Amino acid sequence: MAREQIHGYELLIRLKENGFGHIKGGVLYPILHRLEDDGLVAHTWDTGTGGPARKVLRLTPEGEKELAHAKQAWQEITQSLNRLNAKER
Repeated sequence: MAREQIHGYELLIRLKENGFGHIKGGVLYPILHRLEDDGLVAHTWDTGTGGPARKVLRLTPEGEKELAHAKQAWQEITQSLNRLNAKER
């Protein structure tokens, strides 16, 4: 969602392709709803052709800020773990 709008099913596929294993929709969709309730994700409807309308998800500006904060926190954790690992050698 950080790079482009995406359908929930496509998100499941990409997570699996990137090493997260098989995540069921019953796990992902409540998380997406919670992110939407918190104002971090928004959706529009893709009416497309040949089927029912589907939600297309995107990060909101607030979601982009939260993602940047999470990335920074992850970098700090990684750096701390690397320092600890280096001291053990």
